[in-house]
Amino acid sequence: MGGAGIIIESHQGFRTRYSFKLDFDCSNNQAEYEALIIGLEIVRELRINNVVILGDSMLVLKQLSGDYKVTSQALLDYHALASQMIEDLDEVTLTHLPREHNS
Repeated sequence: MGGAGIIIESHQGFRTRYSFKLDFDCSNNQAEYEALIIGLEIVRELRINNVVILGDSMLVLKQLSGDYKVTSQALLDYHALASQMIEDLDEVTLTHLPREHNS
């Protein structure tokens, strides 16, 4: 079991924090995709179409940008869903935030 944490920050600097308990066994990369998908669902509900995604998983970010191919069967569905959700947005920037800088 693991968890997912998300922070949504407005242009004005207002932050909303979300924490979710994942009630199934998952890898770190699966948890990263879970957090990303939950965050994308939230911004969709808020009708936000321009987002900057900060993540500490270089693998997930590189897979989403197309720099890395998804070779793990366990990540294929996550990648497909996250990619579709990102395509529905007007503008998306993917930025790696090293884990030591990710609070």
